[in-house]
Amino acid sequence: MIRYNKRCDSVWPIELGLDVFTEAIKLPEQKYIPLRHAPSVVDTRVAIVGAGPTGISLAARLWHMGLGDSFVLLDERTTFAESFVSRLIAVGQHVMRSPYHHHLAPDGDITLAAFGRLHWSELAASERRQLDLARLSERSLPSARLFVDHMYHIISAHHLARSAFQFRVTDVHRDGQYWMLCDDQNRVVRAESVVFAMGQISSMTSWTGTLIDPLSPNTSSGNHGNLVGVVGAGNTAGHVILNEVRAGYRVLWFVREDERYSCTDVPHRFFRDEGIADYLRQPLSLRRKVLQEAFLGSCMPEHYRLFKAFKAHNLVTVVNKPVVNVAQARDLQKVICSDSRVYLCSHVYNATGLKPSPLPRIMPDIATAGGYPVLHDTTLESVTAPNIFFAGIHSALSLGPASKLIDGTRLAAERILPAIRSRLLTDSIATSSHNYKFAIFGRMHAIGGMDVKTGEDLDETIAATRS
Repeated sequence: MIRYNKRCDSVWPIELGLDVFTEAIKLPEQKYIPLRHAPSVVDTRVAIVGAGPTGISLAARLWHMGLGDSFVLLDERTTFAESFVSRLIAVGQHVMRSPYHHHLAPDGDITLAAFGRLHWSELAASERRQLDLARLSERSLPSARLFVDHMYHIISAHHLARSAFQFRVTDVHRDGQYWMLCDDQNRVVRAESVVFAMGQISSMTSWTGTLIDPLSPNTSSGNHGNLVGVVGAGNTAGHVILNEVRAGYRVLWFVREDERYSCTDVPHRFFRDEGIADYLRQPLSLRRKVLQEAFLGSCMPEHYRLFKAFKAHNLVTVVNKPVVNVAQARDLQKVICSDSRVYLCSHVYNATGLKPSPLPRIMPDIATAGGYPVLHDTTLESVTAPNIFFAGIHSALSLGPASKLIDGTRLAAERILPAIRSRLLTDSIATSSHNYKFAIFGRMHAIGGMDVKTGEDLDETIAATRS
């Protein structure tokens, strides 16, 4: 069965977006912005664990609050957003699912659409058409490379590389008023507040055969015969299928239940005040059911139009049965479904989606429900561990299904950062709290033309003026 959700925030037909899927748009490039080597002890006021899109956006927003010297970014990888960008490249994802108005920049920064207009001459024709749709407030799909370039601009404009360390957090424990974050090299980061922004990882199913993980950076469409298998019903599967057909292969698409197509990963109502309010009125047990239903994978509406044509030409064949095993059969892969039918493929892609990254050991234990931390709804702070906050997918019990998407970062920041700022501001910082920084095209400014000053600096300035 095909489930096609036609509810899109657009009056224009979906066909306007097909060219951005079919035109040869460049994939994003992984830019190496190295994370610093952490010393044996780091003291900070806020530790953000995760230097992916969510961590980058939260750090930029703290910078705007005048707390640019009060946080560090920690990540086990060697560069910013390494997992996120390598996943886009490995899957061959040319187009973002989130629209132009869902991006990582804080208010006051250059938006994704404005960044695209700034680089208009570098855009392909289909990218320009999508940008025109964004200006009309219609559904618009930015290219993955433009989104990633905008993300790198945010890193540069807010000087985040100065505060980012390669540091794999293994243990977190309380020591007086501080949280101690430890790694496997006996290094310690001591922080007053901790924000976990760790994102998601590949949800691999254990089978005995040789499988290709489409999220692996080493994935490539090499010489693997004419028939490939793709297991999974979500957006990753959609992009893998599209790229395999482009490369001249036929695809067996293994879907557990139904083919699902939708504009967004989760319903639009969960981004709006009324939808969020309805969600928060539910007890935790019902919230978990809402998350389970909302997190079911789906392809994009553009995939539906393209796959319909592929099926008509026998380029894609759907098998609506759960896969129970994939086994080696000489030089082929044997896909065994729940009805005992066997399908032979040259290679099989495991595109069964993502799952939350495992959290480090936190002592004392934090309260969880269904694998998600239990948080205060208004601040996304752990109910059992003061000054430990969660953004991204780990905040789902309180933030709702939007937590896994790009715009979920904005919603998380609106709850987390005011709470952190109110606790961290000293009298001297509070004196100048009205001087917020903002960055445009990589330049630093401050409201009123003044740099952000400490209370002592302001006192000296006032005294000099009076004299």
